[in-house]
Parts: sequence; structure tokens; C-alpha cells
Amino acid sequence: MKQKKFLIAAIGLSLIAPSIFAQTFVAGGLQYTIDGDNAVVKANSKADESITIPDSVEYSDGETQKKYAVKGIAASGFLGCTKLKDIVLPKTLTNIGRAAFWNCKSLEEIDIPESVTAINPAVFTACRSIKRISAGKNLKYIEPGSFMQCTSLDNIEIPDENPYFKAEGGTVYTKDGETLLAHAGSAESFAIPQGVKTIANSAFWYCENLKAVTLPTSLTTIEQDAFNGSGLSTVSIPQSVETIGDMAFAYCKSLDTVKVWWTNPPTIALTTFQNNAKTLITPAGTTGTYKKTMGWNMFQNITEPTGIESIKAASKTLNILPQKGMIELESLSFQGKIRIFSATGESMQVITLKRGSKTVCSLSAGIYIIDADGISAMKAAVK
Repeated sequence: MKQKKFLIAAIGLSLIAPSIFAQTFVAGGLQYTIDGDNAVVKANSKADESITIPDSVEYSDGETQKKYAVKGIAASGFLGCTKLKDIVLPKTLTNIGRAAFWNCKSLEEIDIPESVTAINPAVFTACRSIKRISAGKNLKYIEPGSFMQCTSLDNIEIPDENPYFKAEGGTVYTKDGETLLAHAGSAESFAIPQGVKTIANSAFWYCENLKAVTLPTSLTTIEQDAFNGSGLSTVSIPQSVETIGDMAFAYCKSLDTVKVWWTNPPTIALTTFQNNAKTLITPAGTTGTYKKTMGWNMFQNITEPTGIESIKAASKTLNILPQKGMIELESLSFQGKIRIFSATGESMQVITLKRGSKTVCSLSAGIYIIDADGISAMKAAVK
């Protein structure tokens, strides 16, 4: 009885199959699939160097001929089209599928039509030659990893009329500037502007060119995978950061030194610095705490500052005026903790400075390092 029911079901399926399964056909060297009144396009890995996708295509089922608007690019639609250099997308397009242009390593630029509202995950992953991507005012969503390994992408264009995002060079922010959503490009160093509070999931994922990043004192959250696989060699995480996500700095093969400023380390996952936990520099007197704290104790070497580690000009945010027996500190735009170290790395004073305020620190004659919350530092001589 069961076999008869199965046979009847199979026959029934075979009878209705032509109306269930979408029709697929080739036109102009591209493959299209009918989806209702629309068409979805894809190509094979032998696609030409230059492609123009039409706004519509015609298809006949043998009885009637009908025109279909090209509304979508299939997931992985142009994946591995390594010869593709130039593509013109149709004005009718509304959806670009996941990984649509993955490893189109010769693609140089692309204009995304106004009708597209989302850039899906991994759409442009490993497009290493792409230098410019232009999106429209109606773009609402940029998914994690959209520009991963776009190592030449120094120009992302989003019009001012877009209410959700803004772009500067190869970096995309939320309109209010508080979240850095995505970064790509050829630069080896990048300073995240003050005002950014969150580095989003996968924002710097596999930014292999990036060797150094400056994190602002406004930063509170570094989400999962934020710098996963990047080329960072060292990073200083300001005390303002409250949350660091899983795998945030994982697989950064060149990451040798991480400098932190918390006396009480925040909770992190065992995998936050996975596969690259080498040297961790902590505030004076805190190495014991870090060695006992899960995640932080994965570092091979946990130590405190010794000597002058790095000197960076702080003059744009802070005036440092050495005088006889003292140093006067005047904030221009800086707000946070100022730490004063001797030339041998001994912690001398810690001061909290508000934006626009001044303070005086009494010190004996000598050379001192003035550290502005781990963001910048300079050397000062007291007579």
C-alpha cells in the first residue's frame, strides 16, 4: 500500500513539474532563470572581459514570447570570472546575490544602480583589482564581509542623499558617524576618527595591507571578527573600550604586540586573539591579573611598559608645555586619561583631563613620556 501511495505521488509530481521548476535559458552569452515576471542572471567562469547586462530579456516557451525585467544577479552568479574587468548593471536590478562577484580579480570598478537596496555578504570578496564602487541613495544594508580582500578599493562612493550611510575613501560609516561598518583599500595605516563608538562585525576583515590602526578614545565596542585576518603588527586599545567580540583580532599573523590600559581587564573570549597571541603590554602592576584572566592569559608574554616604546605627536589634540619643575597640560579636543612615565617606563602620575580644560603636574627635572590614553604620546623635558 505504501509503495502505491509513493508511486502515485511520484507520478503526480512528474505531471506538475513543468509548472514548478523555473525555466533557464541563455541569451547574449549569459544564463537567465525566469522568476515570475522577472529574470535572474548568472555567468560562467569563462565570461568576457566586458559585460553589459540588459534591462530586460525575451524568452519563448514555444507558444508565447514574453519580455522579462532583469531584477537579480544570482548568488555566486559571476564567482571566479577572473577575466571580467568591466560590467554594466541594468537599471532594473534590485538584488545582487551573496558572493556574486567573489574572486573577480580583474574587475576594476562598478556602479550599483539606485534600485539596489542591499550589498549582501561577500559580494565583492577577493576583487583585488577593484578601485571604485559606487552605490545609490537608496542603499539600506551593507552586510559583513562585503568588501573583504578588496586590497585596491580606495574609493567607495555613496551620495549625500543617502540617509543611512556615508563614505570617506575606502571606509563606510553609519550616517551619524558612530559606527564604522566597512574598510578596504591599499593604505598601510589608518586613523579611525574621534566620534566612532563601534567597529562593526568584520569591518576590517582580511585588510591584509593594513599594518597599523589608531583607535579613538570615543571607541567603546569592537565587534566580532572586526580585524580578523588583517595585517596589523601592533595595536593599542584605549581604556574607553568596554567590549571586544569573539575573533576580533584572530588570525592576524603579523600581530606581535597588543597594548592595553585597563587595570581590570574586560571579559573576552578564548578566540579573541586566536592564533596570534604573542606579547601583551599592560598597565604597571597588573600583569598578575591579566595572567589569571581567561582570554588574556592566552598571550605568550605578558609584561609592563619598559622604556620609550613609541613616540607620536599629540599636538593636534593636546598642548604639552614643560616648565621649570612642572608640566602644563591643555586639552584642545582630547578627553581621557593622561599617564606620565619616566624615561625608563616608571609610572609617575595619572590625570583625567576633560575637553578644553588645563592642569599642572609638578615633577622633578628629567625626561618624561606623556601618554594620551594610549592613542598618542610625546616626550617632554622638565628643567
